[in-house]
Amino acid sequence: MEDPARPPVGAAAIAVGPAQELVAARLGLEQEIGSLRPGLRADLLLLDGDPLQDIRNVERIHTVIQDSRLIDRGALLRPDR
Repeated sequence: MEDPARPPVGAAAIAVGPAQELVAARLGLEQEIGSLRPGLRADLLLLDGDPLQDIRNVERIHTVIQDSRLIDRGALLRPDR
């Protein structure tokens, strides 16, 4: 049964989450990285489609968060000069 207080999470996030926590713990960095909690650093890629349904959905980037900072979408689309 789903917890109504918690947003639904895709299968990929469920599979990756424990692995991230394990790696952070092995590196002794569990107080800095490894899970989505206030105060921890994070890199996230939010998509507009489920890549488990169609792998081409990895190209449908909605938002990028790098080192806990929102990356300007326009900057992602501009070629380096």
